[in-house]
Amino acid sequence: MNEYLQSAGVKVVPVSPESSANVRVEMPLPEGWENLGAFEPAYLVSDKPSAADQGRTPSAVIYLIRLEGALDARTAITEHGFVDAQNAQGFQKISSSLDDFQGYPSAAIEGTYDNQNVRVHAWNRDVIVPDGPLHYLVQLTVTTTEAQASALATDVAALTGGLKITKR
Repeated sequence: MNEYLQSAGVKVVPVSPESSANVRVEMPLPEGWENLGAFEPAYLVSDKPSAADQGRTPSAVIYLIRLEGALDARTAITEHGFVDAQNAQGFQKISSSLDDFQGYPSAAIEGTYDNQNVRVHAWNRDVIVPDGPLHYLVQLTVTTTEAQASALATDVAALTGGLKITKR
């Protein structure tokens, strides 16, 4: 998605929780998950340290990105919403959807891929929110190791299902 946006001449500007942006993102954290805050360019990073596996902790990362320039949100999502996930090494899709999310164009994909000799299970959602002449891209990625995906399925469902996008 990011490569497409930049090639289309759309300026990509990460947004922090402290910014005056008209779009806000929230996500409730299940028990045992910790809010690590914002780490530029990420809007929110959280993890579950007690569930570390193979040197990795399950994590949820949200990016909120202001998009400046002409953009057809539906086309961007439909044609490029899965590209970042599918480009991961050894990616195998489990499920995907182009259904709108909270009324906005969205692409969601779940799958596994290889990362530094560990098989990772990831759930990704991209949402493009219009705001006058601007758009905002919300990206949520929740990752676990493949070995812990079943044990953490309830947590992952709470994170992905609890994502809330609001406009001021």
